[in-house]
Amino acid sequence: MGFVRTLRFRISMLFVLLLAIVMVFLSGLVYIGLQQTLLRAVDDSLQKAAERSISGNVPDDPTLTDDGRLRALALRALVPSRLIDLNGTTLSNDTQFPEGLAISEAALRDVANGNARRETVNLPEGAWRFYMAPVRVDATRVAAIQVGQRLDGEVQTLRGLRNLLAVLAPIALLLALGGGLFMASRALAPMERMRRTVQGIIESGDLSQRVSKGLPGDEVGLLAQTFDGLLSRVETAIDRERQFTADASHELRSPLTAIKGELGVALARPRTADQYRDTLSDMAASVDDMTGLVEDLLTLARVGNTSSALENIDLADLARTVCSRLSVVAESKSITLTPPEPTTRGAAQCLVKGDRRQLQRLITNLIDNALRYTEEGTVSVECVRLGSFIILSVRDTGMGISAEHLPHIFDRFYRAEQARSRESGGSGLGLAMVQVIVQKHFGRISVDSTPGKGTLFTVRLPAS
Repeated sequence: MGFVRTLRFRISMLFVLLLAIVMVFLSGLVYIGLQQTLLRAVDDSLQKAAERSISGNVPDDPTLTDDGRLRALALRALVPSRLIDLNGTTLSNDTQFPEGLAISEAALRDVANGNARRETVNLPEGAWRFYMAPVRVDATRVAAIQVGQRLDGEVQTLRGLRNLLAVLAPIALLLALGGGLFMASRALAPMERMRRTVQGIIESGDLSQRVSKGLPGDEVGLLAQTFDGLLSRVETAIDRERQFTADASHELRSPLTAIKGELGVALARPRTADQYRDTLSDMAASVDDMTGLVEDLLTLARVGNTSSALENIDLADLARTVCSRLSVVAESKSITLTPPEPTTRGAAQCLVKGDRRQLQRLITNLIDNALRYTEEGTVSVECVRLGSFIILSVRDTGMGISAEHLPHIFDRFYRAEQARSRESGGSGLGLAMVQVIVQKHFGRISVDSTPGKGTLFTVRLPAS
């Protein structure tokens, strides 16, 4: 029962079924074609025999009556034949012609109208083929001649063909079934190999293995390559989550270690109230760091895994709002924060369809990142429409980022340089959150930076 349910058996049976339909159709065509060819050969022979069976015409004697004209016709029996008048009465017949063969009114009507008639009649002694045509005397149809021939040879030929097809068809189908099973097994062998490889990956948990190794570039190979792509993405995602878990553990361990150290020092010996107060203040700062990190992690998870109600948002107007809120931070560091210019009359608005809170978080993180790593100078924000996209750019004149760090700055907990550490106030999740928000809005983000001169972040979102 298990073999019957296999794909190779079903493919083979489907192949055999299609072959059987084709064989029945072609066999029918061959049989009918041979039958018609044999009948046409018999009809041609009978027609020629009928034309030669009348010995001659009656002399042009006006004294002869119609009955005399008929009796003057002589029948030369080249094949079994008979001569009849247009009423169906037999005038003369060959001894080999079947006796008592009736003539239908339709046949007499066809002959009276000048048409020849061909038909096959099954008689007790076997099948006969008859040809009947009008006989003309002085261009006048006066009688009809009917000739016939037994179809014993033709029937035997057709019976032999039927017997041959009846024997060969099952043999051909059995050979097709065996060949189909063999070819299906050969064709599905790569898939069985893929199954065993995948089973090995599942059992071992080794995602570095690949399925398409050694397979040809056909449909099965393309399927294996697609599966390899899926494995690569799963492996990358798992590695990223492992790294994320390790980094998160490390980030949380630092404030916990600090809290435990502060507690150990405080409990080592009696302290004054001011000393306890200082210790609690340090512990509160560590708790604040942990709280901020956990909030960033929750926000990042929420942004990446939840769907939000989308609305049309003017990205330039939203950027101006964020700049207004962060202007105090810029002023405290003597940094000039330049928001996007207001939209002039008739100019296209920078409308995008998205989640307002997430887009506001995106802009806030980019500007906050620029302010944090700019000691003095300017941070400028621009927003323009370019074709079917909205381009948001945040440029600063800060310390910049080295080229070797640029490919990794959107990774979680990644900090490019010593200056970009937790002590500067960052958790290493801000730009990772920015990238997730951009991807959820079907956009792209790029960065261009020169150490010592500044950094440019460019966000490209589809226009609403």
